[in-house]
Amino acid sequence: MTPTARTLAACRRLGWMAGVVERYCHHTRRRNDLFGFADIVAVDDELPGVTLIQCTSGYGGHASARVAKILDECGENAARALAAGNRIEVWAWRKYASGRWDARRVLIYRNDNCTERRELPSYLEELRVADEREMLEELEAKR
Repeated sequence: MTPTARTLAACRRLGWMAGVVERYCHHTRRRNDLFGFADIVAVDDELPGVTLIQCTSGYGGHASARVAKILDECGENAARALAAGNRIEVWAWRKYASGRWDARRVLIYRNDNCTERRELPSYLEELRVADEREMLEELEAKR
């Protein structure tokens, strides 16, 4: 399973509406990302705007390289997307010895007119929180 397919499945498991926006160009035989950096667009009902996600494999260096690409090569597009109230995340997947997959999530955001980055809870942590929230909602509904 590719990092894009894994991220798409993970977004849907979190209850987000998500779709792939990366396209393959047969003439150049290359993949083209939306705005130069987004592989997936996701909508979380609890947050305004959309989340533009860049997917990759490798937990450490690959994520850092993607963040650098977004900030350096796609800086203007990223800044405009952020200024419009959207979010940009990089998801870097790795497989543990136990066979479980987890994604390191890095949020790219604007702070005082400059673009910065911050680590988010990993996918497994986010999924645990979502599962707990769902269980609490079910308990509330039974009351």
